[in-house]
Amino acid sequence: MFFKCSITVAGIDSLRIAYDNAINDSIKLKTANDLAAKYEYQSSDSTIYFANEAIKLAEKLNDSNQLMIAHYNIGLGQYGLKQYNSCVENCEKALSISKATEDTVYQGYILYKLSRAYSKMAQYDLTIQNQLDAIQFYEARKSVVGVAVMYNNMSIAYKYLGDHHEAINVLKKAIQFYKEYGDSTLYATPYLNIGDNFLQISSYDSANIYLDSAIYYSRKYKPSEQEFIDYIFYWKGEVNFNQGNFEEALRNFETSQIARSEYYDKNDQIYTLLGIGRSLVKLNRAKDGLPYLKKALTFAKTEQVPKRIMMSHAALANTYYILDDYKNASFHFKAQLALNDTIFNNEKAMAIMSAKTKFKVDNYAKEIALLEMESEMFTQSQRLKDAELEETRSRQNLLYLILGFSVLSIIALFYVIKRRNKTNKLLKAQKDEIQSKSKEITDSIGYAKRIQNAILPPRRIVKEYLVESFIIYKPKDVVAGDFYWMEQKEGKVLYAAADCTGHGVPGAMVSVICNNALNRSVREYGLTDPGEILNKARAIVIQEFEKSDEEVKDGMDIAICVLEDNGILKYAGAHNPLWIIRNGELIEVKADKQPIGKFDHPQPYQTHVVQLQLNDSIYIFTDGLVDQFGGEKGKKFKVNAFRNLLLGIQNLDMQQQKSSIENTFEAWKGNEEQVDDICIIGVKYIG
Repeated sequence: MFFKCSITVAGIDSLRIAYDNAINDSIKLKTANDLAAKYEYQSSDSTIYFANEAIKLAEKLNDSNQLMIAHYNIGLGQYGLKQYNSCVENCEKALSISKATEDTVYQGYILYKLSRAYSKMAQYDLTIQNQLDAIQFYEARKSVVGVAVMYNNMSIAYKYLGDHHEAINVLKKAIQFYKEYGDSTLYATPYLNIGDNFLQISSYDSANIYLDSAIYYSRKYKPSEQEFIDYIFYWKGEVNFNQGNFEEALRNFETSQIARSEYYDKNDQIYTLLGIGRSLVKLNRAKDGLPYLKKALTFAKTEQVPKRIMMSHAALANTYYILDDYKNASFHFKAQLALNDTIFNNEKAMAIMSAKTKFKVDNYAKEIALLEMESEMFTQSQRLKDAELEETRSRQNLLYLILGFSVLSIIALFYVIKRRNKTNKLLKAQKDEIQSKSKEITDSIGYAKRIQNAILPPRRIVKEYLVESFIIYKPKDVVAGDFYWMEQKEGKVLYAAADCTGHGVPGAMVSVICNNALNRSVREYGLTDPGEILNKARAIVIQEFEKSDEEVKDGMDIAICVLEDNGILKYAGAHNPLWIIRNGELIEVKADKQPIGKFDHPQPYQTHVVQLQLNDSIYIFTDGLVDQFGGEKGKKFKVNAFRNLLLGIQNLDMQQQKSSIENTFEAWKGNEEQVDDICIIGVKYIG
């Protein structure tokens, strides 16, 4: 991901006409470079042709700036043709001219393209060096997005070198710069790359959290780019693979491969082909996996990417060994070792450390220069004051005063630096401790989410018994106090939407207790009447909370329905009503005004019976949507607006209704924070 530097308003056809008809060499030169840039993603050969024409004209006119652009454009064309050595040669020429002419526009782009070419050649020492140079270039010009892009790309080199912690650090810097830039659409890529690096160090819970975040930001800010969302499932497959869930891994790899084969080039397909092949091997289908691994090696060689060639050889060596084909296993193993020695050697590791150290030293030098400047300004100020007293003081006293002040300034400066270093050490220790605690909390919450997801009925089971239906489930935080529930017993389908006290981790803890109470009421006590289920669930919840030494008044609001084969719908509710839309009119069945939990003067919950008619739409829901702040005046959405929304979408099928409700919610919420968990269940009775 990067941004174009050659801005041309004309299309290729009009530029060709302008180029052919140009009678002025300066115009012809500029047009040739514009054409070269325009052809970058359409015809690399054309890019090189017009850039070479530009070089001839630039040398004739002695135009250094256009000569620089021409060499850079040739590098772009050679990069597209995978001629990476030639790309480096021309970009280095462009860089040399850029530095000599003190160019402030192209130098960052040239450094970026150099880093990409070196990365393709697996020369990661030079990759990182050019990325560090680019970061310094963009920092000096306060280009936030430029710095962010370079940090994001730098992580790839660190990942390939096995320094995953450093990769994560630079990616977090990229996220901070993207946030400063204010473009949320850019978040998905660094979150994806952080998830990948956590995967590499076997931190699977953290990997899943960041991968889910990448999918979330993609769906939120780029919902039309489904192919990119499917692309991300490769890394979900790697998590499954490393956790031993090879069937799920294979499904995720195949999902990603379909997207990559349709929308991306061969280079992007190598990893998914390897993933499919390795999964089939683990599923005792090594012969089925072999064609995928061979295809991955072919693509890697075509793309001339040593790292991926090495990975393909490694996978093939293992597969042939399993198939008892030791000759081929040995061949691929030796090829893997040879590439490994080429890519990762001590000299490159030392060069990388040298580049990183130089970057840090340069930054320290900037800080020292700033302190020296401040000290000099302070000294000059004092000398000015001394000059005003010159008539009353002798030159000797003035000299002593200046000397004394200089000594004091040096001592004060030394004290300030020493104190700042001490403070920095303390802050670093505190930061490390906070980051450690934050990781523990994040991992724990991620595990809690997996537990909570386990108590929710799978969507395929819901669709099996409620064919025409939808469920909208949007937790405010990672885990939620809202949940949906479903059981099937004696030919009856029981389902509910519940809202437990609070949200986040406290709400999730209460939801587990309340979900268990519903399960026990049906499975252990055999109840199918909704009012009786709520009575028993209330008793179980109160009993569980009474075990505590402290008084606990938590509980839940709920709407529960029982749908029978003969079209009879039974409903009971604690605060949450039932809505039925029939022939364009909304029928509301009110809930009992008492929660599931401790309550003064509790009464038995009432069971309401409704004879459904064909195409009746049935809705139960929690209060998260109607309480959401938003709109132009930042007010609540409210019940009447929700009622009108449902009445207005009755001509749509249930999946279209779901999309309409979700889109309305997002548009209403805008930049406001989501205030509560949301759970809405819609069912159409079709007999």
